[in-house]
Amino acid sequence: KQGIITPEMEYVAIRENQKLEGLSELLKTQHPGERFGAAIPKIITPEYVRDEIARGRAIIPANINHAEIEPMIIGRAFKVKINANIGNSAVTSNVAEELKKLHTSVHYGADTMMDLSPGGDIHGIRETLLRHCPVPMGTVPIYEAVARVKRIEDLDAALMLEVIEEQASQGVDYM
Repeated sequence: KQGIITPEMEYVAIRENQKLEGLSELLKTQHPGERFGAAIPKIITPEYVRDEIARGRAIIPANINHAEIEPMIIGRAFKVKINANIGNSAVTSNVAEELKKLHTSVHYGADTMMDLSPGGDIHGIRETLLRHCPVPMGTVPIYEAVARVKRIEDLDAALMLEVIEEQASQGVDYM
């Protein structure tokens, strides 16, 4: 809103344009459906990225505590993004398997990762995943909050906010 273009905005503009290189003209063509007021330029500029963010129509999910991240943008005027879901279970907790899922997903084009771990060493595995994750990583904080209580009735707002703050401090990019 202040007209500042950040390095992340510059990076995602380049990234959005690179995704167009090598595509056939057929794949580059926008579907003729309802545009809902979107004026999508042929070339994405950092200024356009800034404008869409300022208008509240796009986000760059990048937590400052996730230093390993490669910025990307999500919004109506930008390319569709692919999210991959991973996560250990309450029965098995294997960081090597989760890392394998992470690397395979990113290798095959996942733009974001969602850690849906409901049990085990949730915090420890997420820490390892974040340190190896070049894309934004999200969570569902209530999974960890529920894992911390003996009975669901013991879950309260204070615990929920504690979990959210811990995950943000750890580097989680979106929830």
